[in-house]
Amino acid sequence: MKRSLLTRLLYVSSSLGMLLVSLILLNSLGCDYEMRLSSKEADYYAVCRAGKFTVIEREHGSKATWMVTAYQAVLGSQLIFFVTERSQVEAPQTKSPLSDLNKMHGSFTMPLNYGWKKLTPDHIAIFQQSPHPEILQGHFEGSLDFYHRFWPSVPVKTQ
Repeated sequence: MKRSLLTRLLYVSSSLGMLLVSLILLNSLGCDYEMRLSSKEADYYAVCRAGKFTVIEREHGSKATWMVTAYQAVLGSQLIFFVTERSQVEAPQTKSPLSDLNKMHGSFTMPLNYGWKKLTPDHIAIFQQSPHPEILQGHFEGSLDFYHRFWPSVPVKTQ
């Protein structure tokens, strides 16, 4: 009797977990946006379509340019990227921290996690912790996922 109850409980909890993960992944397939961000070190141009995220990173000082592709998942106010490829588009003219970071991370795949908040209907803030804490702000056009297509996030201030 106890074994049967334990088996059912395990089955129900694993089924609910798989359902939750499936809903998150299906929701993330609804991404359809373009985003431009700038920091002191680099400019970023990102596009996400049907869950596939691509960003072009261009470092100011060395002019190093990288293209990073990933699959995106959105969970609340978190953007999670499962990086699939990092490729150098333009070699750096001088020593490049961006190139060093991408070469180091290019040998293994790990999820990257960023916080986000809409500042206005067409501006976004991205919060990062790695490789160093920073808040990036930029222009955003489109939808992060299916959920935000139908129920857009409330910006901090309206335009």
